[in-house]
Amino acid sequence: MEIIEIIKEKLSIFKNLYDTVRIIDPINKKVMKFEEDETEVVEESCFRFWKTEGYCKNCISMRAYLENDTFIKMEVTGGKVFLVISSPVTIENKVYIVEILKDVTQTGSIINNEKSIINIESLIKEMNDAAIKDELTGMYNRRYINERLQSDINDSVISNKPLCVVMADLDFFKDVNDNYGHVVGDSVLKDFAKILSTSVRSDSDWVGRYGGEEFLIVLRNTDGANAFKVIEKIRKFLQENIFDYKDIKIKITASFGGYSIISEKITIDELINEADKNLYLAKNSGRNKTIINL
Repeated sequence: MEIIEIIKEKLSIFKNLYDTVRIIDPINKKVMKFEEDETEVVEESCFRFWKTEGYCKNCISMRAYLENDTFIKMEVTGGKVFLVISSPVTIENKVYIVEILKDVTQTGSIINNEKSIINIESLIKEMNDAAIKDELTGMYNRRYINERLQSDINDSVISNKPLCVVMADLDFFKDVNDNYGHVVGDSVLKDFAKILSTSVRSDSDWVGRYGGEEFLIVLRNTDGANAFKVIEKIRKFLQENIFDYKDIKIKITASFGGYSIISEKITIDELINEADKNLYLAKNSGRNKTIINL
């Protein structure tokens, strides 16, 4: 509570610029907030304010924490449009994330009626998606991977549930680009990404494009043995699949390397590096293979 009073004092000169100020723990997704003269420690998750059942995909508080910078976005909830500013504040050598919320529904050209709110919500969704998704494949980008994976690792530690991260890499993809051109190569990447995303659980798992033809698959509450079953199903489907683009038919395989943890304190880089080691083994033992620690 002492920290929040210090922050309130620092922000007092900007009182007319905000409706609510929240102190965010972006990794654990917890929050403290104060409105005017009332301060409340909220035990619920920070994303509950937005009436969502899971993490905010475009979490600028996590981005502010990781990049030590200020970020701004807009969100819609309960028929209201909010301007959101997340900024790091250092107090006694510790970094806190301050999130400022301002209801701008009645500001400027924003009109409080159902049609305009729906249009604004659609526009905001497009803007937020553009910040976290790969333009070509529609999968999550490296920014999202860095922001989300740390929270998933932390959840695994707190809940004592397994987490498996899998690196997927198309075999001999350079040959596709060399033989058929980059337009066809891009089509293969988009279709491969679709196969990955539709093969995992949409309510808990997620897929990101790590770079080039490499993708990251995150399987939550999934141990190595069950992850192996999921990935093997994908691998076998892929080896039987024919990528058909008019008069061009392509068969291509992929190699997969995964690493599973249970309540293990590990950094993002360490976890991805372990998965990458198994991907390397899969590549160097003949390709079109799945290697996951069990």
